[in-house]
Amino acid sequence: MQPIYKKQEELIKGARDPLPEELSKQEDYEKPIESDKSPDIDLDILKENRGIPDFWLTAMKNDAQINVLIKEHDEPVLKHLVNIRQELLEDNVIN
Repeated sequence: MQPIYKKQEELIKGARDPLPEELSKQEDYEKPIESDKSPDIDLDILKENRGIPDFWLTAMKNDAQINVLIKEHDEPVLKHLVNIRQELLEDNVIN
């Protein structure tokens, strides 16, 4: 696994806290969001728990192409997803 993905997985799972140089400056969070959707982030939960709860479910629901594929009965399972990997196969060529 590449180092950046390993760090991402550790942060999402709460296996470690972010290093100071990995954190954005406070003013980055104060900028207005350039979207018609505002993120549903409960800051109290983030302070109480390590890791990022429901990270992949939230990420997938914020992608327009993937969101339409997620049904209500999928959400309880997807909340437990902690990593997504992709492997390209050399033999599999799409024309």
